[in-house]
Amino acid sequence: MVAGIFAGAGFLTSCEDDETFSDPILSLSETAVTAAPGEDVTITVNGTVDAELESIVITKLWDGAPQNVETLTAIPTSYTYTVTDEDADHILSINFLVTDVKGKTASVDLVITVELTARQLLLKYNWRLSEEIRQKTNEDDINDAYNDDVYRFNADGTYEKSHGAKKDDFGDLVTNYCFYVLDDNTMRLQMSRS
Repeated sequence: MVAGIFAGAGFLTSCEDDETFSDPILSLSETAVTAAPGEDVTITVNGTVDAELESIVITKLWDGAPQNVETLTAIPTSYTYTVTDEDADHILSINFLVTDVKGKTASVDLVITVELTARQLLLKYNWRLSEEIRQKTNEDDINDAYNDDVYRFNADGTYEKSHGAKKDDFGDLVTNYCFYVLDDNTMRLQMSRS
């Protein structure tokens, strides 16, 4: 009788071990999007797990290096990310990783291409003057004293000029740099100085 009980217990154990679970399935409504800093990216998340869900880990990556990690205990129906100015300097992706209680996983990435407007580009970087192309001749006739000058544009419409190592004999000493106007449609930049 004891042998029968052990045989029955072994049978029940082996039946439980034979129970198979499918790998988790995870998908996103989009896996590649384009957005500008300040814009929201919203995607739909779909996932199924045969075994009980252990976690879903959402990781923001810059150039493949983790920046922020969020761990959830339920698969969200949607996910929203607000693009930042700093994201424009990196390859931005968001990884979604589902793990069930059996240790099986599914993973998918969302790649966000950060697109800067002309104004955002103008404000983000310092600009070195390297050429002065004349409209009538279509030739570069920049004065050597100016080809290392660097301009910095501010959000309030003002700008500064750094003269670099080379200065001219007069203009660099007495010129005041006042303001600029950028037409967002034509991308024409007008700079005022006195």
